[in-house]
Amino acid sequence: MAGMKSSLYQFLLRYFPFIVVFSTALYNPTDPDLGWHLKYGEYFFKTGTILKTNLFSSDMVDYTWVNHSWLMDILTYVIYRIGGFAGLSITGALIITGMVYFLSKTNRYSLWEKGVLFPVILVFLNPLLQISFRPQLVSLFFISLELFLFNKASKDSIKYGSLFIPLFLLWSNLHGEFILGLGLLFIWAFINSIDNIRNNKTRRIPFVLICTLCTLLATLINPFGIGIITETFRHFGNPLQRYIIEWNPLDIFSIYWWSLVGWVTITVFSTSMIIRKKNYRPFWFTFTSSTILILLSFWMRRYIWPMILVSLPLITEFVRAIKPKNQILAATIPITILISIYGYTITVKNPEISFLTMDWERYCQYISCSQNSVKFLLTIPDRSRLLTFYNWGGWLIWNYPEIKPSIDGRMSLWMDKRGYSAFAKYYTYEQNALDIDQSEYNLVYMSPTKPLYRRLKQLTQDGRWKVLFEDSNAAIFQRVLPQPSDILSN
Repeated sequence: MAGMKSSLYQFLLRYFPFIVVFSTALYNPTDPDLGWHLKYGEYFFKTGTILKTNLFSSDMVDYTWVNHSWLMDILTYVIYRIGGFAGLSITGALIITGMVYFLSKTNRYSLWEKGVLFPVILVFLNPLLQISFRPQLVSLFFISLELFLFNKASKDSIKYGSLFIPLFLLWSNLHGEFILGLGLLFIWAFINSIDNIRNNKTRRIPFVLICTLCTLLATLINPFGIGIITETFRHFGNPLQRYIIEWNPLDIFSIYWWSLVGWVTITVFSTSMIIRKKNYRPFWFTFTSSTILILLSFWMRRYIWPMILVSLPLITEFVRAIKPKNQILAATIPITILISIYGYTITVKNPEISFLTMDWERYCQYISCSQNSVKFLLTIPDRSRLLTFYNWGGWLIWNYPEIKPSIDGRMSLWMDKRGYSAFAKYYTYEQNALDIDQSEYNLVYMSPTKPLYRRLKQLTQDGRWKVLFEDSNAAIFQRVLPQPSDILSN
């Protein structure tokens, strides 16, 4: 009997927390960009080449794009072809579970930390997790793996330092956020070198610096060469960022803003606690990188998720400080938390999302598109001057290749040498900053939630445009063109 109890405890200690993470991280893939990721992957298998030009939209047709997620598109397509939406959901959950595993190994979590911190991590990452499989999840996994290697290489740089090279070789071909990973690597290499000088281990410094340089060079091994780096840096200071929600700061006093403030408050408290104990030497990298990412998080919400992972050692110190001294209580609390979350997940959340039966019709419900509207759109002979809703671009590209959207999720930061941006043009019409009636478009396919829809309804009442189709999620408007008799009479 005692052996059974011991085995059950070992199971709870080792595996059950990760089972909870995996089941909780299962969501239906609802990324609006999913369609064009699949199309790029399909193009590779059909042609054997990587698509670098814009074939799928009607605007900026000659634009040459540095696709920093080209390999991710191929993997996404393979997973979808094998397992459909369910395969993408399971892969996304596995990536998150792997991320949490490496965070746990890096910070040497006991059952107490797993039970308390795993739910906290999932809550803070929830806005991203709800979209399920997407390239950004892979970058979070690589950041957690990078932090694990930092921990190992700090103790044995010769054995583990060289592993950064294959890590970044793969990462730089999967997602552009490898640039952030490089920044973390440079900070770690600098602090590690100083630490080696203090500890009279200067023989390690050349190896660390050589590995860092080789890692940087490894990122250039991709179909776009140095363009993969220059394209990423073009995002910084790009005026188009202000139109994209993840490149903007959180709304002050919103629930997410207060959550960020709460996280930062605990990190500051933990930092002061570590300094008082004079145990700060192992935390120099965490102090430095966390401070930078915290500042960036208040500037752009996109940096919040990497900041959570990097600053986690500070939060861990706080959680360890509040651990009950009573061993029974210290084991009962995290087990209770994990069992409660797991029970809710398998009885309420997962049956509700039904990820095994996800299809494009349900996907359409998530992104508020309309199957009936696009079927009607296909019956219109002339779609040459068509303006389409931004969020539906990827969905149209994959499901309805006969219809070329004017804009899609690839194009938010595209800007040609003349300074022209299809997205900036689209956005001014969508928000009714420019009058659609004065545009070159004769056909508009739009969501009823946008100011452009309300303007078109006014123009419809004035007889200048007409509604061809409308339901709760979409509307199709057509300009009322002058008849030949009207032209002759004028």
